[in-house]
Amino acid sequence: DPLELISIVGVDRLRDLAISKTDEYSISDLVVPGGLSSEQLAAGANYADHGEEGGLNSVFLFPKYSTPTANSLAIPVRADQLLDYEIEVCARFDRNIQSMADFSKANVGLFLCGDFTDRATLMRKIDKDNWESGVGYTDAKSGTGLFPVGAFTVVPRDWSSFIDQIDLQLSVNGELRQQDSAAKMLLKLDEILALAFAGNTSMRWMFRGQDIPILKDGILYRGQSILTGTPEGVVFRPPGTLFIISNALTWLATGSFMNSSVSDYVIENYIADRLAAGTYLQPGDQISMTGTYLGAMNIDIVSAR
Repeated sequence: DPLELISIVGVDRLRDLAISKTDEYSISDLVVPGGLSSEQLAAGANYADHGEEGGLNSVFLFPKYSTPTANSLAIPVRADQLLDYEIEVCARFDRNIQSMADFSKANVGLFLCGDFTDRATLMRKIDKDNWESGVGYTDAKSGTGLFPVGAFTVVPRDWSSFIDQIDLQLSVNGELRQQDSAAKMLLKLDEILALAFAGNTSMRWMFRGQDIPILKDGILYRGQSILTGTPEGVVFRPPGTLFIISNALTWLATGSFMNSSVSDYVIENYIADRLAAGTYLQPGDQISMTGTYLGAMNIDIVSAR
């Protein structure tokens, strides 16, 4: 755990050791940093352009449950999934964070991470009357392989000014899909935590049919990560007006209202349409992610067995 190493050895001693002796290692030999938890706190719509492309108007938070994996591990996709990508700056701390006072004293470790989503699950489980309620996101974004992390952890002197220097880029099969400066985050780390501690009563989080808290015991425990949001350029777009109207009319004309609500009917048809189009991640796709000072990740998408 690099944050534990800093606490034990000290920043100045580590710097002296790094200067006095340099060894070379292959990127492929690097592993996931120790100390990371399988529970994360994530921010949605934290870049304005991404919020606009997804039909979201304000920043919201949700829990994500996924064991961190190395980028060398392939991500499986099922034939019934709409698997989407996101590149993010992630952060964790050298202590439990229970208050903003704890945050001000903590060492902040920053690293590159991916946040993968099954958009089919999200559309089926989201609160259709309030997309920013938080419902559906934990189910859609949790699971094996959906939280790949980079091998490098950077502990800057000033986390805020350092984040502003990070440029994020994500490509799929060599085609640039996402590129933006992390300086464009709407809420920075301290503001994300303040929002989590505020305990917004209008928000509701669920996972596998059970109500869950945004933070257990109101604490971001040591080892838990904050996913700070993603720039625009993801695959997902909400169904357009013409698609909704056309399918609503079909729902009426075919008597489908006897078996399902109009919103469920539209969503299932939209999922079927996107599966047929093959616009989401497919087996054989290769994803490349880079973040200034944070390194790179290269991820293969494979067929689920």
